[in-house]
Amino acid sequence: MSARFSWRTASLVGLMSVSAWLGCGRAVHASEELSRALNQDFDKGDLKGAEQRVRRRLEAAPNDADAQFASGVVRLLQGIEQLGQAQYRHGAFNDVTRGLPVFRMPVPENPKPEVVSYQKVRQTFLDFQAAVVAAEAELAKVDVTKDVKLRLDFAGIRLDLTGDRRIGEGESFLQVAGIADRRIAVGSTDAYRVAFDAGDVPWLRGYCHFLAAFCDMVLAYDHQRLFDYCGQLVYTRIERSDPALAKLDIGPGEDWSARLADAIAAIHLMNFPCIEPDRMKSAHEHLLA
Repeated sequence: MSARFSWRTASLVGLMSVSAWLGCGRAVHASEELSRALNQDFDKGDLKGAEQRVRRRLEAAPNDADAQFASGVVRLLQGIEQLGQAQYRHGAFNDVTRGLPVFRMPVPENPKPEVVSYQKVRQTFLDFQAAVVAAEAELAKVDVTKDVKLRLDFAGIRLDLTGDRRIGEGESFLQVAGIADRRIAVGSTDAYRVAFDAGDVPWLRGYCHFLAAFCDMVLAYDHQRLFDYCGQLVYTRIERSDPALAKLDIGPGEDWSARLADAIAAIHLMNFPCIEPDRMKSAHEHLLA
């Protein structure tokens, strides 16, 4: 007997809901071989291998709807992984970033983070948006009138969130999902074996459009001044537009009142000039899509 359930999870952004049929007692589908192979790649944290596997299948059969669906999923996971690596590289995960929408990634603390500038932060948004747009483009190729099927074990998806080519204990997709939605039982396994079908393709495309719109809305405005004065609330080492502001860095032993003062300053600095108005039009189009 098949069971149906709803599940909310995320990628940095934060918001993700999945409604899909569990695959108990169903006839073996032609996509079973692809699903098993992808789950093995995901369990090893080998997204590059998964990408190559799907590409080979599409080269042999360009209209393979299962492989097209898998290609979109892999590209989205790669975008999430790259976002995590960028956040780890810049030492971004702390008590403040846990509350940020979309981009709260459960990366471990980086003992030697790189210096980050405002332009590098913008590039992080640009790179993530490019990944989700590419994922949506792959999903758009799927003929949803076909019997599409992709069985994934979300509890077995590993992500290299630190970029060290080793998969740590906390580097899993469920860890990412657990930050976004506390109702997700990160230690559970059985509840997250999901058989996705054609009905999930437009949903995932919509999710990609939402993420792309969020990036557009951020990138449309100039946040340099906020970054200069309050970037230390999120990042460990800041490269400011005015070197004289470097003394504002909050050290590990600073009193909580110093952080509170910067948080109050952040509220007063929320007046951002629009530097790329066309991005707001693009965000509107993504949301309509």
